[in-house]
Amino acid sequence: HNADFAHWNGSGEGYDVVTMWDFLEHVPDPLATMRRASGLLRPQGLLAVLTIDSSSLFNVLGAAAYRLSAGKASRPLELLYDRRHTFYFDRRHTRMLAERAGLAVYEQRFYRAHLGRWLSVPIPWWMRLGGDAVDLASLLVRHPYRQLLVARKATPASPRQ
Repeated sequence: HNADFAHWNGSGEGYDVVTMWDFLEHVPDPLATMRRASGLLRPQGLLAVLTIDSSSLFNVLGAAAYRLSAGKASRPLELLYDRRHTFYFDRRHTRMLAERAGLAVYEQRFYRAHLGRWLSVPIPWWMRLGGDAVDLASLLVRHPYRQLLVARKATPASPRQ
């Protein structure tokens, strides 16, 4: 189904999987959104959330450049921080949100930014080269730009016999 998630009532049968690709960072209430997704899942259903990791090497270096330049180096931050985002999550926050929404974290993985997807945004060659270097270095320090969280709908504990 492709519909406005805030107004979607589901099919009544529940879903095995709900995905949120670059979505959660745009909603006004991420916890309510994750709870809604959990409510749409069948028992043992999966929620997959792809978003940026605000603790990534990109974000740490971008914030440092901004501070060190007294706010003059804002272009890298404009690429990292989309004005349409209402929230930025680090790896701990996405786990916490899932757990507070009644989901059990199944897996959390991290991926490069793959700057090639930003080619529609004109950036100077040196910024692209530097970005690619940071993107690769982020793998070495284990703080890449993208995170994928997969959580399973928690099933109620069975009563003890």
